[in-house]
Order: sequence, then structure tokens, then C-alpha cells
Amino acid sequence: MINYLTVKDQLSGLYTIRKDGAELARGNYLNGKRVGNWYFFSYNKELALRYNYDSGKILFADEKLLAAAAVKVYTDTESVRDRASVPVPVFSIQQYYYLATAAATAEVPEKDLKYLDKENVVIVAHISSTAEVTYEVRYILKGGKQQTRTFQLDKGAFKIDWIPSTADGKTYDSDFFFLTRLSATQGNQEGHKRFSWY
Repeated sequence: MINYLTVKDQLSGLYTIRKDGAELARGNYLNGKRVGNWYFFSYNKELALRYNYDSGKILFADEKLLAAAAVKVYTDTESVRDRASVPVPVFSIQQYYYLATAAATAEVPEKDLKYLDKENVVIVAHISSTAEVTYEVRYILKGGKQQTRTFQLDKGAFKIDWIPSTADGKTYDSDFFFLTRLSATQGNQEGHKRFSWY
């Protein structure tokens, strides 16, 4: 359930996302733009991320954020690659994984879901240096044929913003990817999700 206020057809005021009585996200809009502190929570109601839109800074991030995904930064300079920050979704990482897995599953043909290697599915977010993002799912069918399908994640009322990879004051194109499992049903009412953490 999403609650929000509008003034002259623009989001203004408190914006919250709740599921099964638990708050998943909370922040404020002003004239259609996110402002101030935004809070994102995991399914067990713990703070996962706090981001300040005014300063453009992460004020708190769950340590699983870095451990759960792999990152590739596009630069020819190895020292920049080593120092560059990871791109970060401005969202609970747990919820991002769930939403991305569900959106990817919807793009994979049903016939492929029956024959793919369910343990080796990779979801990739391609984040540009200007924080534009595209998504794809990569999987291997039995017999070794690799498939790649693009999908959209921001079809709903809430667009997930991304913080691009940076080093020495410069932003870089990057990939943020994680292994997951696809199945016809993703998760259950208690919030246990069918994906692997890597």
C-alpha cells in the first residue's frame, strides 16, 4: 500500500510504502522531487538504508548491502577500479532483490522456466555514470544455451534511484549483479523469498 499527498498534481509531503502492516519506505516529496531523509526497511522491520536526498549521501546502510552482490566498474585504470565505490540502489537491498527477481521472472518465457538451471540465474543492473539504469536477466538452459532478457523494474508508482560508482570525484558506468533463483512463484506471505544471497 502506497500513501502519498499531491499538490497541483505533484507529489508533495509524506510518502510511505507499507506491506502487511509493515513500513517498507518513508520519506518526503516537495514539488515532485524527493527531499530530506528517506528510510528503507527490510521485511523484518529493521532499517536497511537511510539516504539524504539534499546532500546526496548515504547516512546508514545494512552491511549485507556490500556482501550480497558483485560489482563491475567500467574503467581501464586498475587503481580507479580498486578505489571506486559500489553503485547502490536507494532502496532496501532485500526488497530490491525480491522485486528484481519477480520482474525478471515475468520476462522469462514459461517454457524456459521449466528448462533453465535454476541455481545459476544472474540479474544485472547496468548503471550509467549519470545514474540511468537498465536491467537484464541472464540464465542458462539445460544443454548450455545462454539466454539474456531485458526487463523493466520501474513500472510501478515508485522508481528506484541509483547512486553511481564514483572515484576521485568522477562517476563511472558500472554493473551491479547478483545470483538468484527463478520459479513461477516468488516468495510467500511471511516474506521468505526464493533467492540465494551472494
